[in-house]
Amino acid sequence: MRNQIIFIYQNYFEERDFQRFGMEIFKRKKIDVQIWSTIYLSATRKKIAPVQELCKRTEVFYPKSKSELENKIGKNANKQFLLLIPYSKDNWIRKKIIKEKCVYYELHINPPLLYSERVLSKNLIEKVRYVCNFEKTNLTKFSVMHVFKEILLQYIYMLIDTDGKFLAQSMLHPPKYYFCSTRTNKNHIPILLQQNSRFRYIHSLNYDEYLKANSQPPEKNRKKYILYIDAGDFTIHPDIVLLGGQDHTQKTKQSVKEKLLILFEQLENQFNCEIIISGHPRANYEGNEFGNRKFSLFHTVELVKHAEFVIMSYSTALDYVVLYNKRLLFWWSDLINTKYERYACTDYLGIEPYMIDKPTLNPTKYIRKISKDIRKKYIMDYIKGRDSQDIDFFEQVADIMIKENRGCQ
Repeated sequence: MRNQIIFIYQNYFEERDFQRFGMEIFKRKKIDVQIWSTIYLSATRKKIAPVQELCKRTEVFYPKSKSELENKIGKNANKQFLLLIPYSKDNWIRKKIIKEKCVYYELHINPPLLYSERVLSKNLIEKVRYVCNFEKTNLTKFSVMHVFKEILLQYIYMLIDTDGKFLAQSMLHPPKYYFCSTRTNKNHIPILLQQNSRFRYIHSLNYDEYLKANSQPPEKNRKKYILYIDAGDFTIHPDIVLLGGQDHTQKTKQSVKEKLLILFEQLENQFNCEIIISGHPRANYEGNEFGNRKFSLFHTVELVKHAEFVIMSYSTALDYVVLYNKRLLFWWSDLINTKYERYACTDYLGIEPYMIDKPTLNPTKYIRKISKDIRKKYIMDYIKGRDSQDIDFFEQVADIMIKENRGCQ
């Protein structure tokens, strides 16, 4: 049997995804990969325009109906399937793959959100107690519903959202492997489907970027700079739509951004160096959101590596700050961020946020390094486990799939 893989993905397959999801690695290992995107099969996702240029290096199949995709799966049942799709809404795809008795694998590589994982990693009683601790967290309605939905997903979502026949089929015909970034990703797989499956914990895709950055020769005569990592708070952010959240008004965003720009001027004058902006790869920027400061996309890890310190609200790019052990100014605004998220993040990191809604005369006292013990725990929880190898994520995935394919011959 030839090494043939069908990669099913839930979003537009953009140019940057070709490298991000290891297509060059598969090609080098002589694995034929077909890419299928289900973007047009979701009423929510298809409303969102692609943020970056669509991939032109390979053909991508975009089915327009469920029946078209189901027929395509049936015609390719002899190939291996690699799924990067969510549970519940896309379970009909799994159902068809199981019905055709296809060999399939699942990817669980989305960067875990620190504020959600604080709940998911606890036992059931602790989860409910943590979420209901209104005195400390001052939860908004959206935060409560989001976290309880995640708890339900772990325990009973599969029972109330799908039929029992599918649940039984999934348990009898599980994936060959769940490929996870870390053990934390396992929290997002329904517990009933974890029992009869094999897990391979590799590392986060951010760790791949970290390894690449470390392999580059050092630059000489680099000017000092402070790095601001933008989480897309001041733009139209597609992820907010996908999560079902409510975006903030332009007036609110502008008010917070003006305070942030004042902070930038203070720090630039105090440290006598420029602030460089690292943009969010999925946010829609119009240009000049942050004045005339240098703006960069897709180079966050390199910029963190050489920065004097980093300014950010919550972003999964925190991985780079932790890996390079950089000082951090963690800013927050209760106007655009939930108090629950702030509590969960600062409680884990052990640092006090700079509340931009109530600015102080001396923001430098909020520039801190994350402690050694918390840094070690964060790396284990969210970046790489003890047994992880310093080899590209998809290099390891490809080798496992080739080995499994040989065993099927």
